[in-house]
Amino acid sequence: MYKCGTSWLLHTLAAHPAVIAWREFDPILASCQRDYRKHRWPLLAFDYICRRADRKSWMNRRESLLDKPRKQVFEDTFLGRGWIPLMGEELQQKALSLVDLPSEEILDRLLDWSGTSVRRSDAPLIDPAKHTKALGYVNFRRADLIQLMEDVRSVSTGRSAALSFYEASAGQTQANTLVAYKAADQLPNLATLRKIAPATTALVIIRDGRDAAISAGHFEALMREKEAPWQVARTSISRRLLGWAVRAAKLAQHAQAGEVLVIRYEDLRTNFPGICRTLFRKLAIDASARVIETIEQQTEFNRVNTQLPNGEEAPHITRRGLVGEWREEFTVNQARRMWSLAAPQLRDFGYGEHGEIGPSSLVLAPEP
Repeated sequence: MYKCGTSWLLHTLAAHPAVIAWREFDPILASCQRDYRKHRWPLLAFDYICRRADRKSWMNRRESLLDKPRKQVFEDTFLGRGWIPLMGEELQQKALSLVDLPSEEILDRLLDWSGTSVRRSDAPLIDPAKHTKALGYVNFRRADLIQLMEDVRSVSTGRSAALSFYEASAGQTQANTLVAYKAADQLPNLATLRKIAPATTALVIIRDGRDAAISAGHFEALMREKEAPWQVARTSISRRLLGWAVRAAKLAQHAQAGEVLVIRYEDLRTNFPGICRTLFRKLAIDASARVIETIEQQTEFNRVNTQLPNGEEAPHITRRGLVGEWREEFTVNQARRMWSLAAPQLRDFGYGEHGEIGPSSLVLAPEP
């Protein structure tokens, strides 16, 4: 769930000695696009005007994906806005001009512009016990990354391109390694993910939607300031909360069907060891107190969130991560309006009208 603690959860998984985690990238949306064909416009317009978070037809239409043209798949996967991101609109446009060059030359130019490098082609496979942070394209072996670029160029469908990414990145690690991927708004694509990789365990972290909506506004403003490749359109806080509610309604369906594991951000903040024990046992990896204590020391929220001296806050994608921030930000009337927009979905996950947090059968309970 977008702006619900996905970065912190990824760091937590990355710090486990049996897990390799890759930085955020969504190969499905790099390869596929929402179905906005003309014959669907009346339905989509009706959904927009008369939207209700719990209406299944709306959610099902939002999950309909079409393959992008092959050239666009390659552009969106590699050229400035994908797996090898470039900050700044000018560099992103320069990257798009490379699309017809040989893959090896494209890679060399992107690495030069970003001031980075990748691993040697004969480098050893990654040992998860030696890596405690999320990895990125710089951790790919050169020959394997070039081969992935060639594979994405030649596949016949967008879904095949996404599968190529998953296989190539998993292939960078030693055998029997659990590999974690993050896409902060993957929930609407879960049906497609199931088709591509049916053995995947889908793990979702959720947060009070009112806090998530505030966090999203600050994050989106920061990304526009930095000219990041993952900018989103400006929208109101009501629209952001409604987007949370639509996804939360769909998440509740998946959770009730046993198709996802759901962690509540607030539970991770208040009982990190207990939630990790539950999660790690579900994933069949070491859940000992020693391992969890080490992970907590490495990933404590203020360590993940960049801090300046004397406790001053620095602009960062993880921000402050406060629980109940909305109570300080909203007026009384705003709080009432936000509750009316998403009350059923907030209740489903144990969030009360005035900020209280109660039990929910849809989320993992911490072990004692």
